[in-house]
Amino acid sequence: MTNDPKAARRFAEEQDHVGCGAVYKTLMHKVVADDGQARLIYTTPVDSESVNQRIGITMHQFQANLAAKKLFDVRLVATRHGQIAVAIHAGDPQAHQDFRTGYGDLVYEVVDVPEPITIGCRAYLRALGLELGVFDFCATEAGWYFLECGPGAQWAWLQEETGAPISSLVADALTEESP
Repeated sequence: MTNDPKAARRFAEEQDHVGCGAVYKTLMHKVVADDGQARLIYTTPVDSESVNQRIGITMHQFQANLAAKKLFDVRLVATRHGQIAVAIHAGDPQAHQDFRTGYGDLVYEVVDVPEPITIGCRAYLRALGLELGVFDFCATEAGWYFLECGPGAQWAWLQEETGAPISSLVADALTEESP
């Protein structure tokens, strides 16, 4: 995350050199007005040439573009006592970059969480004093890559699609007395 154009450009160049490129993602308020219509800002590939002084206006988030290596996305709802992970499979290339562009064609499945991810999510929650976290990962042949823990990340539609008891996990975390 940065608002320094030089740092953003350097990051994009580094990603170009390792062969994956970079993407821009908004931090919050993903809805913008464009020609009088409300539109979402999706995960957008960027290269070092497109990074300019406008980056200096506010904080921006850049990540390695893992879409070419991605098997599927994972949204993981975690509490101190449990977690549920759902794989989000996108067939369309645009939805493969950002699944929000193609909800109608997505396929969902509850998946097991690798032990290092379980440990990491619990440590993240503990370090920040959180009862609940909604984590996003990119699953590749090499493993799961952490993307973010979203402060406003949605999960209810995943319960509707899979039947996974996510709301019970969340309710238990929010109604249990803290130690």
